[in-house]
Amino acid sequence: MEKQQRTTADSEWEATPGVWHGTEVELGFTARLPEGAVELRIAAASIYRLYLNGIVTAYGPARAPLGFARVDRIPLNAPPGTPVAVEVAGCATENFCRPKQQPFLKAAFLDRNGTVLGSTGDGKTFRACRLPFRNWKAVKLTRQRDLVEEYDFSGNPAGAEWFRSSDPPLEEVEALPLPHLPRLLTRRAPAPVLSTVRTAERIDAPIPDVLADGAEKTEIYDFGKLHTGFLMLELESGEGCDLRIVWDELLVGGTCDPRRAFWANNFLRIRMAAGQKIELESFEPYALRCAAVSVLSGSVRLKRFRLREYAFDSSLFLPGRENGGLSAEEKTVYAAACETFRQNTADVFMDCPGRERAAWLCDSYFMAETEFFLTGRTDVEDDFLENFILPASYPLPEDWMIPMCFPADNPRGSFLPQWPFWLFLEIFEKKKQRNGMDFTARIRPRLLRYLEGCEKFRGPEGFLENLPGWNFIEWSDAGNFFQDVHFPTNMLYMKCLREAGECYSDDSLLARAETLRKKILDLSFDGEWFHDNAVRRDGVLQRSGNISEIGQYYADFCGVPTPGAEKFERWKSRLLEEKIPEKMVPAAMFIGLVLRFRSLLLGGRAGRFRKECVERLLPMARKTGTLWEKEDPSASCCHGFASVVAVYLDAAAGAVPGRGVRSGRVEEHSPAAVSE
Repeated sequence: MEKQQRTTADSEWEATPGVWHGTEVELGFTARLPEGAVELRIAAASIYRLYLNGIVTAYGPARAPLGFARVDRIPLNAPPGTPVAVEVAGCATENFCRPKQQPFLKAAFLDRNGTVLGSTGDGKTFRACRLPFRNWKAVKLTRQRDLVEEYDFSGNPAGAEWFRSSDPPLEEVEALPLPHLPRLLTRRAPAPVLSTVRTAERIDAPIPDVLADGAEKTEIYDFGKLHTGFLMLELESGEGCDLRIVWDELLVGGTCDPRRAFWANNFLRIRMAAGQKIELESFEPYALRCAAVSVLSGSVRLKRFRLREYAFDSSLFLPGRENGGLSAEEKTVYAAACETFRQNTADVFMDCPGRERAAWLCDSYFMAETEFFLTGRTDVEDDFLENFILPASYPLPEDWMIPMCFPADNPRGSFLPQWPFWLFLEIFEKKKQRNGMDFTARIRPRLLRYLEGCEKFRGPEGFLENLPGWNFIEWSDAGNFFQDVHFPTNMLYMKCLREAGECYSDDSLLARAETLRKKILDLSFDGEWFHDNAVRRDGVLQRSGNISEIGQYYADFCGVPTPGAEKFERWKSRLLEEKIPEKMVPAAMFIGLVLRFRSLLLGGRAGRFRKECVERLLPMARKTGTLWEKEDPSASCCHGFASVVAVYLDAAAGAVPGRGVRSGRVEEHSPAAVSE
């Protein structure tokens, strides 16, 4: 834990109680800005939204594990008496986005001297009220997120914009002090952008069949590119209406087709009274390029359809990050990589901003490199890694295992046994390549416990064999090759042993790594390619014959080939310069293509990388302005790991040895490579 100087303001703030009421899922808190207030401190669960004079000013908090809460310190620049409203909602279901827990709000106004001028729990500063508009018995948005937003304003038209007043026409409730609150943590991740508002344009397009019940009253809107944020609608009802808004991350055939996203219920539903006028903003952020607005009954006038952006603040990027040596097409891909980073870095590193908003390992390994390249800092990474380290235990069936994404609920007890290796490797790389907090000492007990757990699955030859859980390396048919000894998994194991040995000056770990490397070479490499697995027949391990492209990149990434050996130089040339053979399973976007890009760069083939980068990523960059989880739009169209392409493009264009790319040099393989 980094040392921080405590002040009187910290002590006063920490002494203020947190509050909630009974079993309510959502409450609204209103107040007036006290004289002399310059800062509002907030800790909450699970989500809060702050309005200052009716304007959205903050949204949070940054995520933390169960038992902990990160504190937002929000500067105030408004006259005394300005209406302040805080909307707080707890998660109603288990999800990967935020852990379900007892909702609470802890807030206080402070002056320039750090004196608390008013707070939750003092019985006079904040007024708590019920917000009866939302239906908390709705379906889940996705399996990994919380509930779809459904609102019914017909019963209390005057209260729809309660946040504009310090005394709204809503039922007041007693906010009860909570004696046991989470341990408070510093938020290092910068506050995301909330000031950018984008307006959608209506387009002529065919109406999806799913909206046929209101087809004659449906309109299609397009934001031009994929953005993440809060839907904003200005509505005026006629005789009363039932309205549904569906959205998607890209236009398909010129229209918004929610059936593409088969894994999501991407819709918002609103009921209004006759003659009612409201300005509604969704409580949760969503990822979309297009939306279809359908009137299911009645009539309504949609005066304006906008989106409040919720993403990393690009003004924090270092100047000159976009290398002048990029072509126009490369700049389009570069911009898409940066935008992908922004939308997946609101508080922690995420896999995608729509389907899950989950803090996944492996994605974070690549995004951490992007953060440091773009900002020169590790603030988001520090919070991300600390979240994994803080808990004494995790909600997993194997007590030695580490979660694949965290903080999150895990009702199914699922885990990826390969993903903890990415956590350890990121922490070791952080110490060597980046600044910020050094987690190597704090992670060591977890590492040793994990390695001890792995021992239960080591076969007589020393390989990890048939690991429990959901075994995964990427989205390709290589996922079918995990039977018995899986070599890419053992390559990660070997690399982790080696990096740990170097970090902790542990010769025994280094020796284990080298022994394992040689065994992988002896059994996996057939003289031409690395095989994915070996099966045990009559007690003897034999190559399966399964060969994947991703298996080759794992071998290169983990440093399995013997440096300088001629046979491995030939192997690498075949892999990087020739068409892969038909017997080899092609790599997927996640994560094989990114590992290929890395191998091309560090293998001295920057020209080929630039050519392939444009060929494979430019189409998606043009369609959504972001980079995707897969090379087709069957999954997330904005996926965090792909943001590292910005680092790679900059390095390739600058031809700077080692700049921004891990553990290697970036230089041209030959003069011919430039014109490939």
